[in-house]
Amino acid sequence: MTIKKRPIRIHGDKAVVTLTRGFKSVIDTCDVGLVSGFNWYATSTRGPTYAVRNRLKTEGDGPQMILLHRVIMSASSDDLIDHIDGDGLNNSRANIRLADHSQNQMNIGLPSNNTSGFKGVYWQEAAGKWRAQIGCRGKLHYLGLYDDPSEAHDAYCVAADNLHGEFSRMAKQAENAAWGEK
Repeated sequence: MTIKKRPIRIHGDKAVVTLTRGFKSVIDTCDVGLVSGFNWYATSTRGPTYAVRNRLKTEGDGPQMILLHRVIMSASSDDLIDHIDGDGLNNSRANIRLADHSQNQMNIGLPSNNTSGFKGVYWQEAAGKWRAQIGCRGKLHYLGLYDDPSEAHDAYCVAADNLHGEFSRMAKQAENAAWGEK
């Protein structure tokens, strides 16, 4: 019995891999050969949704679940892959890069329990003000107390761009805002 493979549709220099549950993953056309011939599916684990497939018995030992972005990057089991835009389904080469744990953490989005609406900005009850802080390489940096959460966010953005460099989510958001993107 042959299992029908979900389609990969090519659109110029990008290709769309059809996943389960109505999800799709974007890859570069040059990577179609790496991922075709498998049924990729969508999975979510405490955050982004990723494209994965199961390891075949003929592939020997190793992880049971194979992540599409790891295949594209030819990543070893020790490598971490960072999705620049935070979208685990955008697996174009321009959006994925090798990162260490600290760099990967620099590029995370807004925590689900955040009440300010801004990354790195928290209400400090004792002071009655908004506290800005940022973590970098295991160290927490205090950025001050502010009356307005947007002022605290501005302080966080400056610190994020200085401390996180290319892994700063703030830098990417500012760049996208300049071009009218999300």
